[in-house]
Amino acid sequence: MPVTLTKASLLFSLIICYLSSYSQTKVGAPNEAIGNATSTTSNLWSAWHNPAGISSHQQLSLGISYRTVQGLEGFNTASLAVALPAKIGAFGVGVSRFGDQLYNEQQVSLSYGSKFGITDLGIRLAYHQYHFEGFGNKGLPIISFGGITTITSEFFIGAFIENINQAKISDFQDERIPTIMQVGISYHPLESIALNVDIQKDVEFEATVLVGVSYAIIDNLTINTGFNTTPAKQFFGLDLKANNIKGKLSYAVANQRALGFSHQLSIQYDLKNKK
Repeated sequence: MPVTLTKASLLFSLIICYLSSYSQTKVGAPNEAIGNATSTTSNLWSAWHNPAGISSHQQLSLGISYRTVQGLEGFNTASLAVALPAKIGAFGVGVSRFGDQLYNEQQVSLSYGSKFGITDLGIRLAYHQYHFEGFGNKGLPIISFGGITTITSEFFIGAFIENINQAKISDFQDERIPTIMQVGISYHPLESIALNVDIQKDVEFEATVLVGVSYAIIDNLTINTGFNTTPAKQFFGLDLKANNIKGKLSYAVANQRALGFSHQLSIQYDLKNKK
């Protein structure tokens, strides 16, 4: 019996929803290593998390990242990030690809963040394309928005919403890309220590708690760790800075019962400071 267009569309949508859940890992080893508790994080990879975090970036920077899931071929993610400081605020450009020839997802995005008093605000515009061999392509726009407020030199609060426009994958059961809200607080008791606690909520699922800790042992070496509650997941990583080339090498490992171990390696190079 030939597959009808309706059945093909339904199958395509279900495949996207299933496989896409494996690609919903944030880009950037420094941020994954703290359990993606990134509501208040400000770094090159913020454009993939809370876009408000890109606003205070002071360097023209380039980063590449590669994530692999141990034992699962075709579940790898390659990413590129660029931070472009402006006279007011900063821009972030991101490109990523997940999957293989059979099934893959590509995303390109443009972020902008700027400071307004004690609050940084940011917006991210992205185009996400799905491809499944034999079923064609599906492309969708995604809009995300976030903010970070400095309470004191030790306390920060942040929040962001991904896919605020609730992009629709299929009319069948009104399937949409997940809309995720995340809010959190960061406490810096010392300049070398940061404790982040976030609550993340997919509008269709129960909330999960994300906790991350960063500790700069010495100027050039930082240890990162974290965990998530639902599903239970543990994280660990290292950031190593190189003074002579103004760069940073970051590694993150994550463990989840359903997927096992995953590894992510990120390299950042700072080209020049903002004038």
